[in-house]
Amino acid sequence: MSDETEVICRCGAPAQPDDTLCAKCRYYQNVFSPPRDVFESKREKAVEAIRVRKMMKGVRMVNVE
Repeated sequence: MSDETEVICRCGAPAQPDDTLCAKCRYYQNVFSPPRDVFESKREKAVEAIRVRKMMKGVRMVNVE
């Protein structure tokens, strides 16, 4: 039978031994929601929110740094 300690990912696949997600779900989580910077200013948060909102609407925006 299967191992009693086997962890199942939210997609139904067996998870990695030291993780709660399978390799595919971990990849998608890192690609589509990358970890935020610890020290992020209010301006950086606002610019990122505007960029995401415009991206959802389909407006192209030039990245200014």
